[in-house]
Amino acid sequence: NARRMDALTAEQKDELHEETLALTRHVNLLKDPNKVKRRRAIQHITRTLDGLMEKADDGDQGWTLVARRLFFDVVAANLITNIQDESEKPRELSVTLINQLLPILNMKEEKDGAVVFGGVVRAVHHQIGRYPFKESSEEVRVQMITLCASLINAAPNLLLDNVDPLMEICLACCCDKFPTAKIQVSSLCEALAALILGKDSQLTVTKQEQIAERMLKALVPNLKHQRFKVRLASINGIHAIVSSRGKIDPCTREALSHIASLTVDRSGAVRMRLCAIISHWMSKLEVSKADRSKLAVLMLALLSDQDTQCREVAVNTLGVLAT
Repeated sequence: NARRMDALTAEQKDELHEETLALTRHVNLLKDPNKVKRRRAIQHITRTLDGLMEKADDGDQGWTLVARRLFFDVVAANLITNIQDESEKPRELSVTLINQLLPILNMKEEKDGAVVFGGVVRAVHHQIGRYPFKESSEEVRVQMITLCASLINAAPNLLLDNVDPLMEICLACCCDKFPTAKIQVSSLCEALAALILGKDSQLTVTKQEQIAERMLKALVPNLKHQRFKVRLASINGIHAIVSSRGKIDPCTREALSHIASLTVDRSGAVRMRLCAIISHWMSKLEVSKADRSKLAVLMLALLSDQDTQCREVAVNTLGVLAT
């Protein structure tokens, strides 16, 4: 960081010093008992950092470093605390700002990246890691789920120490009555599965099996949701978990009986996706003879599907397997 600071121009160093003093005053207001002052403080911090990022967009990355240092050194700790603010607007603004800044924060390499990553996850977990939720706003819950997914993408190397709270967020949010939250959390499940259930996972086999089983059980009820987008997102989440395992084994086998009902789903998009998933499982995964027979039965059911593409995938898959 010291070498990077030396790369700043005199103007940028002056700006960093001045904004550190100015933002410190507004950061202190984040603890003010008046919710309007807290909201205005976050809005001022957002405008300041937005202005620096706009300068960076003009090509001088020194301004990115200025914004990054202001975030980590001045803003981060109190902003994370405000994710749990008693008032909805400060919570929303805090989550939005952190999500907005993630692309420039270099969380993978930043010395304080792990502290911020863990702090955000714990704060979000406090709000939506248990059902019923402490977070009353449906829209803010969706933003919090999105923030978790963004964190994982920004710094997958920091995931391992935060697996348990992130998994609990997934499990709780699968129960959310808000359809958009169910859709978003399915995507979060996909991101988690790809990183912690794959062959390169640093988790123990037992831990992986426990996570896979619990996540599948949380997603399965959403296969019967009235909104087809929720069903589609849920089958994608289940697919990610099973595929990350590389096989259909005792901890993922239960999913087979639940996806069977989707062969007659009223949505063509869901049936088409199911057909593609079964094809992938049969051709790419380690599947026992008994499980292969079950999947073949599902594919046979799709041979008479009203959707031409679905029928073609079923014919081609069964034809390849027969050779």
